[in-house]
Amino acid sequence: MWEVIGGIALLIGCLIVWGLILGLDAREERERRELEEREAELRWMARGFARRGR
Repeated sequence: MWEVIGGIALLIGCLIVWGLILGLDAREERERRELEEREAELRWMARGFARRGR
């Protein structure tokens, strides 16, 4: 009886850890994408300032 309960608890624990790992990966991917967008914006702005300066 306790073996079954322990097995179910272990399975639930593994699923929670797996969900946390996937959640962290998704958050890192979203942050990386946002950073790339900001860098592209800054490059575009710098190009505009360089053209005005000439």
